[in-house]
Amino acid sequence: MSSPAPRRILIVRLSALGDVVMASGLIPALRQRYPDAEISWLTEAPAAPLLRHNPRLKDVLIWPRAEWRKLWQSRQWGSLWRAIQAFRKDLRERQFDLVLDAQGLLKSGICAWFTGAPRRISIMAREGSHLLIAAGRKPNVQQLGLEAAGIDFTPRGIAVDRRLRTSNTRVFAIGDCRQGPQFTHVAGYEAGIILQNALLRLPAKVDYSALPRVVYTDPEIAQTGMTEAEARAILPGVTTHVWHMAENDRAQAERRTDGMVKIIAAKGRIVGTSIVGNHAGELLHPWTLAISARR
Repeated sequence: MSSPAPRRILIVRLSALGDVVMASGLIPALRQRYPDAEISWLTEAPAAPLLRHNPRLKDVLIWPRAEWRKLWQSRQWGSLWRAIQAFRKDLRERQFDLVLDAQGLLKSGICAWFTGAPRRISIMAREGSHLLIAAGRKPNVQQLGLEAAGIDFTPRGIAVDRRLRTSNTRVFAIGDCRQGPQFTHVAGYEAGIILQNALLRLPAKVDYSALPRVVYTDPEIAQTGMTEAEARAILPGVTTHVWHMAENDRAQAERRTDGMVKIIAAKGRIVGTSIVGNHAGELLHPWTLAISARR
């Protein structure tokens, strides 16, 4: 069941002037998507003149940062507290249905939280009711004239063998342009393989069996080697062992008990590890070593 269309929308982009101008493209996009909604913008005073005359905006609200800073510097704690509470009350009384934090910083996230809106979408911020992710890329090799060099490719990239040679064995391909995993550290690893093949004439081959990769969410998602599905598809005797972060003393002490560790083994040998949790990327190293050592 889809959520009802929002009636009152707030865009939070507090500073700076150039960034406010860049983010203003949200206004016509939202107006086209929600033609009946009232759209407001929360910003700092210097950026307000850029927005006040926009006919698509109902209100331009000001975050009184300068006022709060003066109260802080003069140690007027009571007055500062009352000013913050008044600002929060004003935002809540406007009853926004949807808040878009277009800045993704702590200050904008707090302002979004002050609204009490049931839906808050933020970029790179921890607080929010929804997560918005835009990701993905594909190789751009169609205009390189690869056909003339006898190099095979598809929309997924250039076809290579384990020595990273193309169908024209005098030409190598590494990184995101070739078919395979697209990670910065993989491109560096593949450069070493090519140097051994092209310069030292050693028949070095890539081995992705212990490839680590991390998604920097909160909590982090880390993987090395095969996933459980990949292992079961090609290996016999696959077993898994799962430990939850709640069973770990350090996770308990840091109050970061969300997540787990899954070990994938085939006939007693570790072939993959999946970790979800705080600092999952750092926890991945010993498992990568175990897989590469065929333990």
